[in-house]
Amino acid sequence: MALHEIELENGAADVTVNLSNTRVAVLHSTCVTILKYEPNASATSDPIIERTEVLPISDFIVARQICYQGDDKLLVLMTNLLTSDNLIYDCSTQQESQVPDGIEVLQLSPSLDHETLHLTTASTVQQVDSLENVEGYLELATLTELSATATWTEVVHCGDEVNL
Repeated sequence: MALHEIELENGAADVTVNLSNTRVAVLHSTCVTILKYEPNASATSDPIIERTEVLPISDFIVARQICYQGDDKLLVLMTNLLTSDNLIYDCSTQQESQVPDGIEVLQLSPSLDHETLHLTTASTVQQVDSLENVEGYLELATLTELSATATWTEVVHCGDEVNL
């Protein structure tokens, strides 16, 4: 069941909502559709397609997941099928940042307050401290080691304490 149904030209691979629930981004194989939504409007007010952004996709790069960090930063997790490298693409700056070698990302997600960005691997949850550095790699800090593979994590920051 859904409150609204939207006709899209392409199939949806993933969907994310920004912090204020006013934008919905839909990931397709080669682009992102961004919808504007007014959550306080009447229930009959459907989201409106605001724009479509083409992703830097090639024959060997696939878009896997999308998330908002805050209200405006829209990020896409992509994988290079030839090298198995993971990339984070920032739609607002149109910049790619590479995940350091040897880190296979299972999930890209913001913290519940949308302030920080996290990568879940088979054995850790990493906090993204910066999307850019001189070499073009993400700067990561390990938040926790996992005793088993978790395909989904939620991170809550309470002061200096981090809860999963």
